[in-house]
Amino acid sequence: MTEPEVAELMIEHAMAAMTSFTIYLTLTFGYLTALHFIGSNLSRMQSVFVLILYVAWAVAFALTSISHLQAFESY
Repeated sequence: MTEPEVAELMIEHAMAAMTSFTIYLTLTFGYLTALHFIGSNLSRMQSVFVLILYVAWAVAFALTSISHLQAFESY
């Protein structure tokens, strides 16, 4: 792989990371906002369900980030 190709690949990885982090922040803020405004109105089961959805999404995001970093390090 030539040096310009590596530089382009680094730029693409950086752009993908910034996009992913923006989505992560948006969903985290939405989760916290929803809990603040409607958290007291939810039943315990609904709160647990929302929490499980958020944790599952956060774990999936973390695993995706790790795989992107490992792929980036291989270059």
